[in-house]
Amino acid sequence: REREPGPAMEPGPGPGPDPDSDMDPGQDPVPGPVPETDPATDPDVEPLHRGGFRCCLCQITAANRPSLLSHLAGKRHRRLRGLRAERRAQEQRSLFVSGFPRGTEPARLRQHFRAFGDVVTVVMDKEKVAPSSPSQGFPQVGAQLELLVRALELSAAERRLRGLLVALMQEVFTEFFPGCSVVPYGSSVNGFDVHGCDLDLHLELGGQEPPPEGTPGGDGDPQSQGSPNGDPQSQGTLLGDGDPPPHG
Repeated sequence: REREPGPAMEPGPGPGPDPDSDMDPGQDPVPGPVPETDPATDPDVEPLHRGGFRCCLCQITAANRPSLLSHLAGKRHRRLRGLRAERRAQEQRSLFVSGFPRGTEPARLRQHFRAFGDVVTVVMDKEKVAPSSPSQGFPQVGAQLELLVRALELSAAERRLRGLLVALMQEVFTEFFPGCSVVPYGSSVNGFDVHGCDLDLHLELGGQEPPPEGTPGGDGDPQSQGSPNGDPQSQGTLLGDGDPPPHG
């Protein structure tokens, strides 16, 4: 009679291992939801060539399907998947608010938004953001352009210096080409000159004034003006070496 309660000690089904016969015997059971293992349905798995797989969540590559199953059941993948789900849930329950006056107390925001639902916490952004560059009272484009021109245009002293340079070059070239003229053009005369811009000059050789009486070409013959052969293309070329014009 002492052995009658013996059958009650026989092992029976309990909270031990899962008796599912389809389970891989070499894989330890992992508590929690079973991860998706079909590459065709798992959004985190990307099939590769030659039977490989890539886990886009963990940024790793599995050489074959058994390696993929082992990774999906591992702690790292399940931890990252749970963390992602938690972040998405927080996004669904969170609001980002801006535009309120600086120095507003969190309690005031909490009181206002409680009219629309429960407020768990209020997180204030304490980071100081550099303010955007103000327009300095020039909201119109024309006023901003005028300010830019005043900041970049040449000063009166720079314009006088350029004028002296033109006069000096005029004096030098006149010694070799009497009647020539040095004419500035471009940004130096059209008002678009700025700091560092170049000085565009045009040298006009002769042909500006009629030659004096008693010199070759002074008899009024239009073919003899400018050059002995009357060719306008050769004006000023006979004086290129600095010698006086030939007589006779």
